[in-house]
Amino acid sequence: MDYNKINKIDIDGNGNIVLQDTNGSNITVNYNDTEEFNKLISSANKKLLSEIQKNIAEQERQHETIIKAIQNELKIRKQKSKIKTTLLTISIIVILFISYFAINSYLNPFSFIVSIKSSKNLTKNILEIKDDRQNIQITKGYIFINLNGNTRKEKINNEGKVFFSELPSKYKNRKVVFNLISDYFQLTKNKIFQINANKTITLTVEQKGLDRIFGSVRDTICFLDSVSVSIDKLETFTDKNGKFELIIPQNEQKIIQNVTFYKKGYKIKEKTIKPIVQEPQEILLNPIK
Repeated sequence: MDYNKINKIDIDGNGNIVLQDTNGSNITVNYNDTEEFNKLISSANKKLLSEIQKNIAEQERQHETIIKAIQNELKIRKQKSKIKTTLLTISIIVILFISYFAINSYLNPFSFIVSIKSSKNLTKNILEIKDDRQNIQITKGYIFINLNGNTRKEKINNEGKVFFSELPSKYKNRKVVFNLISDYFQLTKNKIFQINANKTITLTVEQKGLDRIFGSVRDTICFLDSVSVSIDKLETFTDKNGKFELIIPQNEQKIIQNVTFYKKGYKIKEKTIKPIVQEPQEILLNPIK
């Protein structure tokens, strides 16, 4: 038997060594057969040595694989650590940058003034204004601006001015939309201005809601047509349904208007009307008895 092809070694009940090769052939070696036993031992030693060498080589390969894997992992962790360090550094710089501007913004606030003027043809008999010989200034209402979602509202003082103060410096040189809260006035088209420290911004206003009166006229039975509706020299007439609308030019606009209603055969009626209400007027005329 070729002992290099031994596949299995057993001991039988008599203490003999039973060998099986790769072909499945069996041979029994008596431990008393010194020559055959020495061959077996010699062959077994060679095979054992070969297996040990193979195992050592395999273990070395496994160790190399493990070492390479560990080295790669350490390299990846080092790269990740470097990235984290870089990101942390960037984050700290950004935070410091933002903090600097935030602190600077609140440590160096600024103020500006809004002066409100009327348009040239604004009448002087509006209760909410006063005549300063050159301009008519509004003295009631509010101006508000929006700064990135934060609304600032300030009251118009008796000089027709508004003071905006303690604004963060980050809003310097910003373009801002101005809005007016007033019952009788509205801003003209130009509402966007650039704000800056100690700057005076002039807003121009025009009247609103005072340009017409409307409604209907009737007696106790039905609506009346051809009724004269007049304010001084302004005049209009009711239609066949008794309805009327009187348009008031800007230079004739007032908060309170004295309106006269007249139709032949009926008593003249005068009524004080506030156009700003913008509600239909229901007028009742009484016939002359």
